[in-house]
Amino acid sequence: MYLQDLESAKIKIQKHFAKYPQASISAMFRELRKSQSICMFGDYSLIRLIVSTMQELGIEVRKRPLQRAIQQSPELKGQKTLPRQLLNDEMAVGYNTEMPSNEPKDGKTTKASSQGGNAHV
Repeated sequence: MYLQDLESAKIKIQKHFAKYPQASISAMFRELRKSQSICMFGDYSLIRLIVSTMQELGIEVRKRPLQRAIQQSPELKGQKTLPRQLLNDEMAVGYNTEMPSNEPKDGKTTKASSQGGNAHV
């Protein structure tokens, strides 16, 4: 059985942006979408891979060029918060395996109140 993954796409992105650090995110996105073996992963996966690979290479990912690439996707077009999420790494599924802590930052513990809500002690 043959499994598909995005490793070939990542290598292609790394080579392209290593050679052309000022290259267009949109052009790279269009090139990946044309590939029969890569386009099946969906537009979000491709854009997420481009952003994370550029960040790994130390290349600044600016919001406006990222928005232009997103607008080329019928799946992602119109999602206003997506560039911010990608740039802030808010949706880095698979990269951060640590579960977030529900502990308050001020050191106080929280107990359920009989009237509803939470009471700090």
